[in-house]
Amino acid sequence: MSKLCFVDLETTGLDHYRHCPWQIGMIVETPSGEMLEGKERREFHLKFQPLPQADITLEALRVGGVTMEEFARFPTAKEAKAKIEEFLAQLVNKFDKNDKLWFIGYNAQFDCAMLRSWWERQADQYFASWFWHPSIDVMNMAAQRAMLTEKRGQMVNFKLKSVAEHFGDQPLPDPSGIHDAMEDVRMTQRLYHTLCKLNSADST
Repeated sequence: MSKLCFVDLETTGLDHYRHCPWQIGMIVETPSGEMLEGKERREFHLKFQPLPQADITLEALRVGGVTMEEFARFPTAKEAKAKIEEFLAQLVNKFDKNDKLWFIGYNAQFDCAMLRSWWERQADQYFASWFWHPSIDVMNMAAQRAMLTEKRGQMVNFKLKSVAEHFGDQPLPDPSGIHDAMEDVRMTQRLYHTLCKLNSADST
């Protein structure tokens, strides 16, 4: 049974060696609708403290709408990793090499590299026990679709909200510009399914 894991992170910067995640949103589902622990899909959302050694950029704080004072009230990175693993362990057996999640994101390479680095910097080299490699990038799926339909030039930019809007989604306007991992992961999931349907219609 294939299991799709849509992932989005908010991070302290863009370099996965220097920066790290502080918020994660995940939605796990199966393409054929099989139940996961009695539910059609599972969601996970958590805000947590950055790693003590990680750099934190002011721009990242602004984009995430978070302050250093708020970080201090979140669970530690160690506690967050334990919570994430507890969630993942309900869905896959990390000791079974045939039972893993497909890591799906918008610009998935960034999120996957950032999360893997965060994992390994906590002395755990077994990130790949949970997820198949390579990740599935919804941004690349959208780019291929835009290229095939010659619509790329009509797009203002290629950020998630702009692309989702272009393909028929109607994200709620947020004049603050604050990013939220759970909001973005839901949008990524919707965009993925929209693109899959369009590609399926093309092949019929």
